[in-house]
Amino acid sequence: MPGIFGFVSERPLADGAALARAMGALLSSHEGQRASAVVGPRWALGATWTPGLQQDPEPAKASGAWSVVTGEVYPSGDAATVPPASPRPAFLAALAAGDPARLARANGQFAAAAVDPASGEATLACDRYGLHALYWTQRDGLFAFASELKALLAVPGAGRALDPEGLATFLLLGEHFSDTTLLADARVAPAAALLRSSGGPPRIERWWQVRYTCAVPPDGEDEAAREAGRRFVRAVDRQTAGTPRIGIPLSGGLDSRLCMAAVPAARRDDVTTYTWGDRGCLDRAFAADAARRCGVRHVDLDYRYDALVASAARGAWITDGLAGATDFHILPFLEDLAAGSDVILNGFAGDALLGGNFHWRRVRGLSPDGLAAGTFAKRNDALPLGELDAIAHGPTREAARDLPASFAACFEAHRQEDPLGTLDAFLLDSRIRRWTSFGTQLLRARLVSRAPFYDNDFFDLVASVRPDARTEHRFYRKVLLGTFPDVARVGWQTTGFPASWPPQVFRPAGVVLRRGLGAVERLSRGRLRSPYPVARLARAFRGPLAPSIRAALFDGDGPHWEVFDRRSGERIWRELQAGADGRAKLVGVLLSLRHFLAQCRGERAAPPLSPDRVAIAAPPAALAAGATG
Repeated sequence: MPGIFGFVSERPLADGAALARAMGALLSSHEGQRASAVVGPRWALGATWTPGLQQDPEPAKASGAWSVVTGEVYPSGDAATVPPASPRPAFLAALAAGDPARLARANGQFAAAAVDPASGEATLACDRYGLHALYWTQRDGLFAFASELKALLAVPGAGRALDPEGLATFLLLGEHFSDTTLLADARVAPAAALLRSSGGPPRIERWWQVRYTCAVPPDGEDEAAREAGRRFVRAVDRQTAGTPRIGIPLSGGLDSRLCMAAVPAARRDDVTTYTWGDRGCLDRAFAADAARRCGVRHVDLDYRYDALVASAARGAWITDGLAGATDFHILPFLEDLAAGSDVILNGFAGDALLGGNFHWRRVRGLSPDGLAAGTFAKRNDALPLGELDAIAHGPTREAARDLPASFAACFEAHRQEDPLGTLDAFLLDSRIRRWTSFGTQLLRARLVSRAPFYDNDFFDLVASVRPDARTEHRFYRKVLLGTFPDVARVGWQTTGFPASWPPQVFRPAGVVLRRGLGAVERLSRGRLRSPYPVARLARAFRGPLAPSIRAALFDGDGPHWEVFDRRSGERIWRELQAGADGRAKLVGVLLSLRHFLAQCRGERAAPPLSPDRVAIAAPPAALAAGATG
């Protein structure tokens, strides 16, 4: 994936250039990329990028400091629409002013780093939402960082020890909720934070935190919905400016259709939408209908089950082992997207912001203390708490026992005035930033991904609407009907009925219909298929894919069995084969764990970009000292 990397050391490094080359190569995801780094006696800054797609990628010097950035920013407020720009000026201006809070006004997703050669201090920052992640490690007087965890494997000693809490979180939830990774001493930087280090542990300063303010009164919500529609159209206009080929992965849901409908009419000839799923599923029918109404090219694809399993190792590598193999839905179609698109308009987590889809019925009305426990119970859908003996690694098993308390403490750190606002703030910083974003990471392996729902102007307005008003898509529906009525008339995957139809009637009707047709499918043993599922992974895991998955998990002594009890794994596999669909997620987690842990130990393909193709430059002082390695 395109990104940045670098390090600072308390002592001069004889092999600094070799370390920079290795980090840059590990960040590469396909052969067409380039990488370069500038290396001083005790520091390095570098970037890996795809020519023609990334803005201003290479390290540059200004006012005595070297800097490197990835990502892009867009206009905000009433500023004229111009093509996306580099975040470097905004980052350097905030540092020069000594005011990192200025970055809250930088409208985009980005990561940036600067090194002052005189002081040997590195300063890092990522965007408000942490959607361009930064991972870091600190050991033996060396502080290293990168856009992806895998690049830190170049640091001597990294990747050898596992993180008990990170492993426990992944096994129980299939995702992460704090700063953990699967590797000890490797962490992800907080969103909206500044990190500073001269080789020691970083000093971390937060400069923004989301607030759900409830500032819009109930009688102002209709006008707020109209304004939200205007802001979303403006966000898409900003994010498509200067873009020759626009791709949209189009489902039967609402988020992707809003992205499509908001593209200016004059740009729709540049748009191609892509949908995949089982034949006869509602997603494919609804997506095709929405694409016809908007007059854009549409590509309809069968779900590629074989490719999903065959690419599991690649998916684990791209996502740094932080997502289960059952979640790599976009990976088999990545080359289709890249063949017809340069930029993806990504409906990323729109439901979470606009639709209140984290306001689950089972947690509404719980006390603030009960809300954390209820949310943990909802998210604990991989390895149940009652089966912790299946964890073979003692420290990980102990961390798993403590996980509900750790989860509650992290939840409490996001407290808002409204309990549902607390839920939204916590899940924005955990589930969305640490899990939902892996789909964006997969996309960035080949393309540029843009997220119009996280345009600052749009986000800030929606965050000022009462969380209760966003529950069950009530506010979302107002935006949809007010600004995008044509696509509102298209069926919605959640209900099976047009999204414009009254939800108080057709949402429960859709639940009944979905369950009823699912029961018919089970009773008929698949002969009478429900149109609701997009794909049937659990069934595929029991069918023709079973031999290859079983071989990947159980042939030989994979490193995942150092963490998870093998006999328990065999029991869970048998239960899945006997019809327990709920075991598929845990099997996907184990499959990702198996691949990524092996990759950390060197069992991986050579990176597309070899280390000797990472261009190394040195500042004059370093050249004079002969310190480039």
